[in-house]
Amino acid sequence: HKVEPMVLESFLNGAMGITYYCYRDFDTPLDFYYHAKALAELAPYEDLLADGKPVTVQTDNPTLATSAYRNANSMLILVGNYSRTPKTRIKITLPIAAPVRVTDVLTDKPLKPSRTLELDVAPEAFTLIFCKGAGD
Repeated sequence: HKVEPMVLESFLNGAMGITYYCYRDFDTPLDFYYHAKALAELAPYEDLLADGKPVTVQTDNPTLATSAYRNANSMLILVGNYSRTPKTRIKITLPIAAPVRVTDVLTDKPLKPSRTLELDVAPEAFTLIFCKGAGD
C-alpha cells in the first residue's frame, strides 16, 4: 500500500517517470496494483502534469508532507501523514485566486471551493486534491 503514495509523490515533485531497481520484496500482485492505482488516479490530469510544474503551498502544519503541481489555474495537492503525527488537521492556502472546483481525487467527492482548504489526514494516510480556478 505504500507504493501508491510513493508514485504520487514522485510525479507531484516533478518526476517524468518511475525507475525500478531489483529488490526482493516487490513481487506481490499488490505492489503492482497500487502502482497502477496511482497512475490511474493521475491519468485524468496528464495535461496538467505535462504542462505544469511543482510548486509550494502555504500550510499551518509542517508535520504533514505536502506536494503540489500547478498549471495556470489548476493544481493537484498531495498531503501525507507519513510520520504518523497525531496533529492531523491542516489548512492550506491555495495560490489560486478564485477556486471554483475542489475535488478529493481518491474518493471523487467535491469539497467546498475556498482559498483556504482544510483537511484531516489520519496517521499513515494521504489524500490527493484537485483544485480548479476560474478561467480554466
